[in-house]
Amino acid sequence: MPPSTAPPLYRAAAALPGVTEAPKAHDAIGRHGVGIAREDTTYGTRTEWVFDRQDLTFLGSRSYLTKDTSYGKSGTLLSSNAVIEHAVVDKAGAEPTGPPRTTARSQES
Repeated sequence: MPPSTAPPLYRAAAALPGVTEAPKAHDAIGRHGVGIAREDTTYGTRTEWVFDRQDLTFLGSRSYLTKDTSYGKSGTLLSSNAVIEHAVVDKAGAEPTGPPRTTARSQES
């Protein structure tokens, strides 16, 4: 996705019904940023997306239970990920040949 397209897309996602601010959101490696969340009351899960505070680059997401289910107790982490690096290639399965376009960086809380 072109860099100029990403922030408007994420702002649109934040405006969807049921999406709320997640001020304590962080990715799998602990980076804090602007967080938005959506709770699925049917399945008792909450998913949070985390974005860089400066340029709204997608950092990662996490999902956890909000009620006790057969998968576990409320608060159980279901998934957590972090985008460490990404690049654009010409075809599926190809490895980038140049320097990374985006790399992880530490952030202050």
